[in-house]
Amino acid sequence: MSSQLPGRVSRRAIHSALRAYPATLSPVPDASTSAIRSPSPSRALATFHPTTRSISTLQPTNISQQLTKACPPSLSIRPCLQVAAMSTMPATHGHNEACCNIPPVITSGYVPKGSYEPLGGLKTYTEQKQKDLGAWFGNNAPHGVADALPEYVEALKAANPSIKSWALIGYCWGGKVTELVTSRDSNPFSIAAGIHPAMVDTADAGKIRVPYMLLASQEEPAETIKEFENKLKVPNHVETFGDQVHGWMAARADLANPRSKEEYIRGYKTVLRFFNQYW
Repeated sequence: MSSQLPGRVSRRAIHSALRAYPATLSPVPDASTSAIRSPSPSRALATFHPTTRSISTLQPTNISQQLTKACPPSLSIRPCLQVAAMSTMPATHGHNEACCNIPPVITSGYVPKGSYEPLGGLKTYTEQKQKDLGAWFGNNAPHGVADALPEYVEALKAANPSIKSWALIGYCWGGKVTELVTSRDSNPFSIAAGIHPAMVDTADAGKIRVPYMLLASQEEPAETIKEFENKLKVPNHVETFGDQVHGWMAARADLANPRSKEEYIRGYKTVLRFFNQYW
């Protein structure tokens, strides 16, 4: 997200690790490729793509208009009327069951690819999806992404010397990335947020060095979230959206559902208020 207040330096935020699934497993556009736009040419959004290790930068248009439509716009410009069915698989690489099994919301008219083969009266399906998911997380583990981010930010600073302050938002396993990066001496970010984060580790909380926000869903363990909040030593905002699923602010945002859309918008407004106050 990008924001600028009068008298403050230009800011740029990196959206890190927005994917809940590899792109090959989900028909939903990857939220990491979306941008919120604002009216000033001095403001921009840089997006970190963990799978390709690349950064894209976009000059924005109007952030307030996009927010009223429920940002990011890639999820708000289309009706979300269907849900894709997914087979149950165990939690992968420390994720919770919800992260690995809640189906994404997709556009109307989507026709699922592949089919079940009945054998002995049971529907059977290949294990390839589970293998692909495990392989993807193996190649894009949070620690590896966290190691790469400072170098990318340095490259962006060199290309954009007028931008003095940086923020980080991580969704799902990207939440773990925010914890790791902001706990290190090499941390280049002034503020960070973990949105419906996976792999929340209370041991990371006390190490975080910048203002930090955590927005949890009903699937994140309540006791862990509370302990994480209690161990934070920096300005923070921790809140659980108790009737929302893991991913409600990213790939599983069901904007056709009035309540889901309401909490989706409230979530981003909460992020903006926190960033406005501490960044």
